[in-house]
Amino acid sequence: MEKYFLGIDIGTTATKGILLHPVRGIVAEAEAPTQLISRKAGWAEENPEEGWQVERFIRVSNVVRPHAESRDVTGSSSRSTGDGMNR
Repeated sequence: MEKYFLGIDIGTTATKGILLHPVRGIVAEAEAPTQLISRKAGWAEENPEEGWQVERFIRVSNVVRPHAESRDVTGSSSRSTGDGMNR
C-alpha cells in the first residue's frame, strides 16, 4: 500500500489541493473557486460552510479518489486565510 500526503490551501478566491507521494512528488492537483464577500470597503470574508464543502470536494472527488484510497493518505494539512475556518 502506497502512502500519500494531502495539502489544502483555502484562499480568498479559490481552494487548492495537492496529493503528494514521498518519492514521485505531486501526483494530483485540483482547484475550486470560492466566493469572497466584501460587505464594506477593505473587508474580506468567506463563508466557512462553503469552504468546508469545497475542501471536501477537493479531498474526495478531484485529488484523492482517482489516485489513492482515503486510508492511503497518512497526513494532511489545511491552511486558510484569516481565522474564519478555525472557529
